[in-house]
Amino acid sequence: MSWLVNSQGASVQKHRIEFAPRAFRYARLRWLDGKPIEFAAVHADYVVQRQAGRQLETLVLQRAPGTEGRDLVYTAPVAIPVESVGLAFQGQNVVMPVMIGQYHALPNRDPGARTALKLQPLVNTTFFQLEQDGRRRASSDVAVPLTHAARWVVRPVNAIPERPALRLRWAPATLVFVAAGKPPYQLAFGRAGVRAAGVALHQVAPGFSERELMALAAAKAGDPVRQQVLEKNEATASSGKQRIWLWALLIGGIAALGAMAWHLLRQLKGGASESPPA
Repeated sequence: MSWLVNSQGASVQKHRIEFAPRAFRYARLRWLDGKPIEFAAVHADYVVQRQAGRQLETLVLQRAPGTEGRDLVYTAPVAIPVESVGLAFQGQNVVMPVMIGQYHALPNRDPGARTALKLQPLVNTTFFQLEQDGRRRASSDVAVPLTHAARWVVRPVNAIPERPALRLRWAPATLVFVAAGKPPYQLAFGRAGVRAAGVALHQVAPGFSERELMALAAAKAGDPVRQQVLEKNEATASSGKQRIWLWALLIGGIAALGAMAWHLLRQLKGGASESPPA
């Protein structure tokens, strides 16, 4: 820190100290040279970084009959990348310690024996919903490793007063595209063997910050329309008709070539018979 003043009264000041962020309760300033000066005030600045909140989708599943004791089984779409799970209760005062996960079949060498299932838990915690002084207190969802599963299993540790619903939450996929031409636009999906056309986000929207991307206009998808696909029998019949036409065209071409060759052969024979003897 320095203050320089020349004879004309011009000054050069350096009164700001920058250092890497660190946590401390007190800071001490020590003068290395010159007469110490009492500051009227010292101000500290710090940088705050906030992550933009992600929009999560929620799916609440009702339980299906279990296969192992008190286990509660829930059927879910396997395509959902689940990030957190929770339980939705109907009662006012419910406390339920549970394990949540998926079944894994254990190999069984005995022929005809029933396949043994083992629960592979992802969550071992306690969910609750309590009413106190007219206020509702409920447990929040618990984060799990990103999981795709067609069946979720909830195993209560104790006897359960009710069978809650299972709440799954996940971040939906976001599609960013540059619109070209006049709307409406069509998005086709589900074609087998198609080559992926996705590119990096910085190539689609170069120079855009995350805040600017969040502020872009959002397209709303309409009702999905199933493209007309030929049934197997119709496709076979259409292929058969095309094959017949190809064979007919080939045979017709061969017949035309044969007629032309026969006509030329007759002309050559006629010319040879009319020529005078030598």
